[in-house]
Formats: sequence, structure tokens, C-alpha cells
Amino acid sequence: MTCWWPWCCDKTAVGFDNDAWEFAADCFADYRIIENVSADLDLLDECTLLMSGLHDSCGTAIKFLQQDWDTIKDWIEAGGRFYLSTEWENGTPSSCLADPDTVNDFLEYLGTEIRYEGGLTDAGTHTSVVGDANIASGLTNFPMGATAEVSGGTLVFGSWTYGFGGVRMLAAEQIGDGFLFFSGDSNNYAPTTITDDSCTFALRMLTWPSEDLL
Repeated sequence: MTCWWPWCCDKTAVGFDNDAWEFAADCFADYRIIENVSADLDLLDECTLLMSGLHDSCGTAIKFLQQDWDTIKDWIEAGGRFYLSTEWENGTPSSCLADPDTVNDFLEYLGTEIRYEGGLTDAGTHTSVVGDANIASGLTNFPMGATAEVSGGTLVFGSWTYGFGGVRMLAAEQIGDGFLFFSGDSNNYAPTTITDDSCTFALRMLTWPSEDLL
């Protein structure tokens, strides 16, 4: 829901860099939803979780101006949880992700070991495999499509061929008191593929105690 009345404004809030993704109204029905945070960074202080990047689409993943990166870093280090989704990139004009260098510049600025490695793996839509992070435990139906590889951090989900030469799709790392969740695929929350496990994972990012996430 969108918070319009004072009685609901003390609830945990989920922010989106631009418009809220389609799944938000259902998965976050019991929480405040704040849109267009990239246009007003003062809204960050009201958010526990920020969903950012590409959403079932190609294009530019980093929606924040470089001059605003300090604010985002400070917010994460103070306890914010930042989910960033990207897409595949294979060095050709048809690549889905338009800003791979900026993505890695942003990750380096945040102080994380996680990096975007690019590539194109596992084209098509299917279920990923669970990695090492506690937050993914029991989630056997987390969707993915064509994904890039990510490196560093704690593996959360791998591509469906991960155990047979597939790639790391989604990784996480604690930064200060907060967390970064970084995905090489924008189809995890696509309207046509979203699952109950997608919602469960999002709610865990939002609500689980810090000590339980990784």
C-alpha cells in the first residue's frame, strides 16, 4: 500500500528507485511503499529496503547520480538494505545491460567485494538453485532468466546449471550495519515469472534480523 494517513507511517517501508515494481502491491501489502527515491534521496531515511536497478527489462541499472552515491553508501552502512538487479552483457550492441562499467564503479564505491562479471548464461526462464546464504534456505522456486555472472560476496542463488558449470546469479554482502543484494538478472521479479518464493525472499530481505540474513 501507499501510506497516506499518519496511523500507517510508522510501518517498515520499502523504497523503489523509480516506480514500484508490479509485484510490490501483493508482496508488500502490509508495508509502506515509497516510489521515486532516486528523485528525492531524503526518502531513503524512511526506507528499510530499497529495490533498485532493472526490472524485467534492458537498459541502465544505476538510477542514481554519481553525486548521490555517498548518500546511498551512508544509508547502507547505517543499516539500509539495498537490492540491485542488472542483466546480461556480452560486449555486443545488443547487450541487455547498458552500463556495466558504471555498475562496477558503483559497487566499488560502496566498498563491497561483489562485482558484475557480465556474460550471458542460461537463456530462458527457469528456477535458480539455492546458494550458501541463510536468507535463501528452503526457497526452491526462485525464478530467473538469461543472467550475467556476479562474483564476490556470499552466494544466494546460482543459475540452474550452477552445479554443472553454471554461474553465480545473486550474491549478498554486509556493508557496515546494512546489506547489499546484487543480482545479474532482472527477471527475478518479472510479472510473468514471479513466485511465492520471490515474495518470501523479498520479505526476508525486509524483515529478517541482520544476524539471520547470511
